[in-house]
Amino acid sequence: MHRLLVPSLLLAAAALPAPLSAAEPLGMVESVDGKSLVLRFDAAATAGRLAPGGMVAIYAAGAVEKHPLTKEVIIERPVVIAKAQLTALMPTTTAKILWQAQGRALIAGLDAVPIPEAAPNSPPALTGPATAVSVKAGHSLLITAPLSDPDGDGVGYTWSLTSPGQSGLLSARTTTTPQITWSAPATPGQWMLAVTARDALGQTGKMEIPISATEAADPAGRELAVVARYGEGQEPALQRLRRDADGHWWGLDANGQVWRSDAGWHAVQPPAFGDQGPKRAAALALAKGELFVLDTNRNGVGIYGPDGIGRRWIPGLEKPTDLAVAPDGAILVADQGLGGVVVFEADGRCRCRLGRSGATPDAFVGLIAVACDPAGAVYALDAGARRVARFDRFLRSLAPWTVPTDEKDLPVDVTASAKGCLVLLASGRIVAFDQDGKAGEAWPSLQASGLVSETGKATGFVLDTTGETVVTYPTGGLLARYDEQGRLTGVRGAELRTAKHAAADGLGRLVAVTSLGQIALFDGDGWLTALLGPKTKEGGALKEPVGIAVTGDGRTAYALDASASQVVRFDLANPQAGHQVFAQKGSSTGQLASPVAIATDDAGRCYVLDEDNYRVTVYDQAGQFLFEFARKGSGPGDLDEPKYLAVSPAGDRAYIYDADSYQIKAYKLDQATRTASHLASSIGKGDAPGQLRGCLGLGVDRQGLVWALDGKRGDLQIIDFRAGAPVAVVQKKLAEAGVKNPAGLALNPDGTAWIPMIGGGFSSAVVGITGLR
Repeated sequence: MHRLLVPSLLLAAAALPAPLSAAEPLGMVESVDGKSLVLRFDAAATAGRLAPGGMVAIYAAGAVEKHPLTKEVIIERPVVIAKAQLTALMPTTTAKILWQAQGRALIAGLDAVPIPEAAPNSPPALTGPATAVSVKAGHSLLITAPLSDPDGDGVGYTWSLTSPGQSGLLSARTTTTPQITWSAPATPGQWMLAVTARDALGQTGKMEIPISATEAADPAGRELAVVARYGEGQEPALQRLRRDADGHWWGLDANGQVWRSDAGWHAVQPPAFGDQGPKRAAALALAKGELFVLDTNRNGVGIYGPDGIGRRWIPGLEKPTDLAVAPDGAILVADQGLGGVVVFEADGRCRCRLGRSGATPDAFVGLIAVACDPAGAVYALDAGARRVARFDRFLRSLAPWTVPTDEKDLPVDVTASAKGCLVLLASGRIVAFDQDGKAGEAWPSLQASGLVSETGKATGFVLDTTGETVVTYPTGGLLARYDEQGRLTGVRGAELRTAKHAAADGLGRLVAVTSLGQIALFDGDGWLTALLGPKTKEGGALKEPVGIAVTGDGRTAYALDASASQVVRFDLANPQAGHQVFAQKGSSTGQLASPVAIATDDAGRCYVLDEDNYRVTVYDQAGQFLFEFARKGSGPGDLDEPKYLAVSPAGDRAYIYDADSYQIKAYKLDQATRTASHLASSIGKGDAPGQLRGCLGLGVDRQGLVWALDGKRGDLQIIDFRAGAPVAVVQKKLAEAGVKNPAGLALNPDGTAWIPMIGGGFSSAVVGITGLR
């Protein structure tokens, strides 16, 4: 059994002493780097008086009084020229400057004295003007917001665009750095990028950045590249989750494999570790650019750099289950085998143990998790006793908090913030404690949301700097997301993406028809946020869905049902509004005989391709018949085996793929006169650019370019019909994008192609391909 010593730090006085005279300094400034200081203190004189977050006064020479005869200095009155807040004690003592006297320079050698003054907390604030930015239409641009926290606290950023659906896409909804990548829309315009910065106490700062897109680039200069992968084989089942200071997500699966995702959840991949990589990770933490991994295979903690190379190793654990990193760099490990929370210095030296095992009321019987709040207070979760043991930032024991639950729903994880702590229960419910230990009403579980049928048990969660909480359900491969008030805002997981028919709007969202006949709405980061309409077996209108379309602004979706030859309209802006059904079976004007494809435009008009009637029927947003075009025949614009339909966002062009001739036929639409005329056709069957062999889907972007997915050729082509005769401008082999068994095409108006892949049963994935310029 390891013997752990209790240091004098645990015996510190409850309050900081009064400031000492600068004539007897306790420390000095070793170096100055901008707003950061490196300090050196006398360890004995400052024992128990230093802690991350504490305040330090910086003194310089002031007025002096000399003896009138000997001229010797008899009184020296040093003056405070700066105040700084301690940020770390190990391996060196560092501080950030919060106030500095005007005209006074900070240099090495000045005196540093701890003071009892509490550090003020300032909200995130502007550090510069909101400078307008511009980029060519269709291009991407990295934008930095001059908005940060003056205290140096961790900040979460939430981003949004004005005129959503028309103003392009953002690389993520939230970040932990003041940077975001904006992909401008395919057409020029001017908008605003709004950003809200939130610190650990929930204080916010806001600003808007003017953004604009100029003239569109030559489409021939496009290069198609994969931007996202969702679904089976792309999203592992995670049981632990953390977020890095750079915005990346880190997680662990049930096999102890470490995974990493970008801020927008577009791709999840295992990081590359060196030879000393973790064998079986059970928990992880991130701090100051380092990854801390609890390895139960070797009963120790490995510390890795951003390159994945091991830097340090802390051995000697017995039954570790969790770890956390304190603000001062100390590493805390929950280890019931060693009797409590073991605290290590940043260099691996053992500092102390918090708590003990045993049968007494204050002892641990089932320690499983540990967390640390921004001030350094420690929260240790004892699942066996159903309570949270607490220690202040000086590691002194505080009164524990009892978790209001029973043995049927045990606590499984704990996390902490400046406002208190959260405790996760196995059911997925979350108990929120305030700073006084009062537990409010538990947040609802994912199971109660109705978004999924089975969830399995919750195993872990993370509180993001944006104020959001994400819970892991590894059995179902699910993640559940909550806002700061405990409201469920989304769920993600591979099995949620089994739909064959999908459409993409201008906000970067996907709308899909589920196998149960409901409409699933996914946000720009791939989270399922709503299910619309009842299931088919519960009276839903969709019995044999064959297609779905969504307006560019994401407000309206149309699903096509073949069994009843009707269209079902959903109001995505108001999911609780129900649905509207229009059209009916028949061959008369406005009726449908055998509908096979559906499309819409930015005005909300609905277009339905009818295989047996050999025409396209057009309805307004209320479902009223407007006009129809095309017919059966052998003429240039006539149809024989129509299969797929696409309509331009502007509603001025329509494109039909005819499987008999292997041609895409283009039509000019005149909405004022409600007429259409044939313009041109592609060159038919073949392997040359612009030819087709087995089209599986069509789309048109805002530049008027046609995207065609061909399963037999195994490629995705962009064809330009704007000058009349079609010209193939871009081609991408699906194998190069890792696409197997494509099932269709969902094209975003600004040029992101989402390709559902079906592998049999419930195995499916979605790959996003965009045109990079």
